[in-house]
Amino acid sequence: SSDLAVDHDYSYDANATDTEGAAITYGLSSDLAGLGVNSGTGVVSKAHYLGNGTFYVHVSASDGNYTVWQNYTLTVINLYPIVTSRPRMSVVIHDSYSYLPAGTDPEGLTVIVNITFSASWLTLNPNGTISGSPLRRDVGFWLVNVSFWDGYRTTYDNYTIEVTALDSTTTTILT
Repeated sequence: SSDLAVDHDYSYDANATDTEGAAITYGLSSDLAGLGVNSGTGVVSKAHYLGNGTFYVHVSASDGNYTVWQNYTLTVINLYPIVTSRPRMSVVIHDSYSYLPAGTDPEGLTVIVNITFSASWLTLNPNGTISGSPLRRDVGFWLVNVSFWDGYRTTYDNYTIEVTALDSTTTTILT
């Protein structure tokens, strides 16, 4: 069994020798389209596979009289995007709120960020920053949905912003 990160090259050197010194010819059978073998060296290779899955690989080595097989599975792995930013979870009315969601992909794929929200006091700027300044009527809890997609897998980082009327450090004394 062998693992391959998505969008990376794969190479495996299948080696065989003949006790009588005869030349070895390699062959290949696989359900992974485009996987090939160099018939003279036994190097199995594939460039930049863009998908997920487990594939069967059967490498043959023959001296012209006898053939032996090496069978294994090749698992192409795509890890989930990683969120690299943390949102502010609260804001006081009339204060400014700003958050730029950011993420990265372990395999180096481009990450597309999708943002949705229903809070009328928030705006989405062209650079992807969520910003706004809530008013008294906006006091409450507001859901923000953020997803990070690498073309294969999605990571969700949904959160709730609490809008409060008073700063938690403010003390009101009633007399």
